[in-house]
Amino acid sequence: GNHIDFPNYGADELVEIAAVMSRDLEYHLSPDALPVFKQYIQMRMNLPYFSNARTVRNAMDRARMNAAIRLYDTYAIQGVNGGNISPEELMSINGQDFQVLVDDIVYADASKRIFA
Repeated sequence: GNHIDFPNYGADELVEIAAVMSRDLEYHLSPDALPVFKQYIQMRMNLPYFSNARTVRNAMDRARMNAAIRLYDTYAIQGVNGGNISPEELMSINGQDFQVLVDDIVYADASKRIFA
């Protein structure tokens, strides 16, 4: 069959792709988010099933979910600010949201390090 080989992007290019995806999704990445994302992507590039922008998309989806969980816990469960949250905060991803992804790699059982 036909096979087209595309070169992998570098970590900095993938960080920029994440920033563009974030803007396209109308999310704001806090200043602490990109260094943690870069750490994640550098680690992830060395694992099986790395797929450049698809991996970035998956990471962004997971970070958005992590942000939702973090905000739910902070505002709904803990009742911070009387449970009131700003629209800006609803559309923000911070370093904690990507740190979950880093931790998944760091603390994973090496025999189970399979990422889609």
